[in-house]
Amino acid sequence: MEIGRIIAYFPLAFLLLFYILPFYILTDVSFNATIFSKPPQYYPLNPSLEGYIYMLTQSTSSIWIINSFIYSASVTVGVLFVSTLAGYAFSRLVFPGRTLLFWLVLVGMMTPTVILYIPLYITLSNLNMLNSYAGVILPLMVSPFSVFLVKQALDSVPRDYEEAALVDGSSTLQILFNVLLPIIKPVLYTVGLFNFIWTWNNWLWPLFVSSSPFIFNLPVAVFMVSFSWTAVSYPNLAAAAIISMVVPLLLYIFALEYFIKGVIIAGLKR
Repeated sequence: MEIGRIIAYFPLAFLLLFYILPFYILTDVSFNATIFSKPPQYYPLNPSLEGYIYMLTQSTSSIWIINSFIYSASVTVGVLFVSTLAGYAFSRLVFPGRTLLFWLVLVGMMTPTVILYIPLYITLSNLNMLNSYAGVILPLMVSPFSVFLVKQALDSVPRDYEEAALVDGSSTLQILFNVLLPIIKPVLYTVGLFNFIWTWNNWLWPLFVSSSPFIFNLPVAVFMVSFSWTAVSYPNLAAAAIISMVVPLLLYIFALEYFIKGVIIAGLKR
């Protein structure tokens, strides 16, 4: 039995090692290891924090990091607000065209986001919102997948809670914010986690709608520096990549419990 378990775990351990190796090399380079030397250094002989100090103290680098936080936080709050109201409407309200609109939400889930970039770009250009924070943030606040998750979570909540609140004289908004949302709180954490990490790692949309370096976020900056024609400082580049990776990783670790609960609740049937 033990031999069979070892045999079963060996491919998994190999794949795990194969997956971790690039992150190990990236971390070494961020501490000033020269892996491009002959022979390559697989550990830093003279460890240095210069790459991290540069990324955290230089004005342009600081702007990129601050922009990443601004975009991720703003989009997350906006998605939670829009998805909560839309999910409640699809789950609890009866109105003309409800089924058709929900099918459109499902179509939006199945449509690659890149397809919408051209019409969104034209719309933002007509509104003079290119190269602006609003141009980056506002289009990302609509997430069909988040609407679907919230709607499914609200469907799993019995209507008895609402009926009891109505008897007590609560309004629709009071029922939503004081009764329903606390019950599906893990799902809201999951929606927030999904959108924060996705926005934090999203480099294509900010690059698509902006040409000013002061609008770029950290992933766009890493991409631009990687393909720069000038000399690239690999410790600085690796430090920027590590910083961009650490924030969503820590967020996921701290929110892991709510993430699992949210996925379970969103998958329940009435």
